[in-house]
Amino acid sequence: MIRPDVGVVIGQLRDQARAATGLDDFGDETDYLDGLTALVSAALDVGGPEGFLRTPVGVYASASLVGRLVTERGWRETPGWEQTSVTEPIFIVGIPRTATTVLHQLLDADPAHQGAPQWLLQRPQPRPPRSEWPAHPDFVACRQANEALQQAIPALSLIHDTDAHLVDECWNLIFQTFRSPLFEAIANVPAYSEWLRGVDLVPGYRRHRDVLKLIGVGDDRRWVLKDPTHVYGAGAISTVYPDARILHLHRNPIAAIASICSLMMYVGRVFGMETDRRELGRRHLALWATGLRRCVVERAAFAPDQVLDIHFEHYVKDPMGTVGSIYDHFGWRWSDQARSRMTLVLDRERSRPGPPAEVLAAFGLTEDDVAQAFGDYLEAFGGTV
Repeated sequence: MIRPDVGVVIGQLRDQARAATGLDDFGDETDYLDGLTALVSAALDVGGPEGFLRTPVGVYASASLVGRLVTERGWRETPGWEQTSVTEPIFIVGIPRTATTVLHQLLDADPAHQGAPQWLLQRPQPRPPRSEWPAHPDFVACRQANEALQQAIPALSLIHDTDAHLVDECWNLIFQTFRSPLFEAIANVPAYSEWLRGVDLVPGYRRHRDVLKLIGVGDDRRWVLKDPTHVYGAGAISTVYPDARILHLHRNPIAAIASICSLMMYVGRVFGMETDRRELGRRHLALWATGLRRCVVERAAFAPDQVLDIHFEHYVKDPMGTVGSIYDHFGWRWSDQARSRMTLVLDRERSRPGPPAEVLAAFGLTEDDVAQAFGDYLEAFGGTV
């Protein structure tokens, strides 16, 4: 039974999503209500109901319900979407700040591949021709939101490169079932974290797959997908996508954790919040160390030729050589057109200013803290990351 204060907030979130879309069908409640209830309950336990809809959890929960409404409409109005295949998708796996974003953009530049741009991840629907995007109201709304965000927090765009037209992380799709560790990244919700560790993530990836079928209906090109929380989902991915290809990026976590905390500090400022840096450091150290330990175990479900490990330092020194090694490993054809488009992606990336630097001590952490937390992961990969 849902406790009264949680039920009231869930009702407010649903009403907000209905008002934003004019839609009313959220789909099967068993697909999401347990996760939404656990999340709202945990957030209320920590912060209470006052101003909840304006908190990070409230905003992302409302957006996730909007995504559900739009997705359900898309499935109803798109005959034959179920027949679209998602064959040998590429999952780029790695904790944040390990160069996964640029690799995602590079692989998406290959005409043989397809990815999901930010605006379609937020409001899933059959992908229109690219020429129609600038006039599409959902694209326009997404771009305007990005522009407002960049004006308010300029440093955020230096840390994470995103825009309505660029491929983005697919956590939006898993958010629709409220079974995502990323909710733990954006807020301190310990009771939700405990709940999530005890549930099956497969339903989230099944919906993920079916939303991809909707977005790419009639398009059988190989999908390129990226989300840092895939480190928690390797086992579920192997169940839903047994023919997936896994690119696992590795970076020394001492460098990665400071950068992660910096990113999340700026995310907090989007909501007018000044973050408790020590709490943020402890939370993200535990979150990503646990995820990588889980990934090391669960990725064993894939055959060795389905997985390729990529080290950050090698990638930074020779990104195109790294891409070539990926194509060689999986036996893909690397066309001249793909190379040319990838060169443009790299040129754009090199022209961008670097992000502001942060150090572990700013978040109450030491190198020994990180080395101890990631000990199993470092041992599994010979300490070479």
